[in-house]
Amino acid sequence: MAHPLEQKIGRVRRQARRLLALYALGWTFACLASAVLILGWIDYLVRFQDPGIRLLCSFFLVALGAWTLFRFGFGSLGYALGDVQLARRIERYYPALADRLASTVQFLKQSELDVQAGSAALRRAVILETASAAEPLDFSRAIERRPARRAM
Repeated sequence: MAHPLEQKIGRVRRQARRLLALYALGWTFACLASAVLILGWIDYLVRFQDPGIRLLCSFFLVALGAWTLFRFGFGSLGYALGDVQLARRIERYYPALADRLASTVQFLKQSELDVQAGSAALRRAVILETASAAEPLDFSRAIERRPARRAM
């Protein structure tokens, strides 16, 4: 069973992934819809009769869709969101945590018997102190939602 802090950070990670997916879908749809509108307008004005030109326009739309998925989808969804990285992001939003959250996340990943990690009692004290300080905080507020909203 994961520690409550790890569970909270896991929820933030899932929410961040959803926002990244919405960001990618929004930009993909916007690019494709704009291209369809522009190509439709050009076709209305010029009245393409050659099937080759229509085929090239269709190929352009497929290529644009693939590029936007690669650019926004794989670029943002392939981004690794580690626990420590998310903890640092949360610490920037809540400066009162003062680097304790990232340390606590690292301590939670270490074994109790790890001699190289230092005093186990001190690690437990830091974990308990950080958990009590972070309990009332809403970690999901540290995620910036504006880019996803703008893309949608």
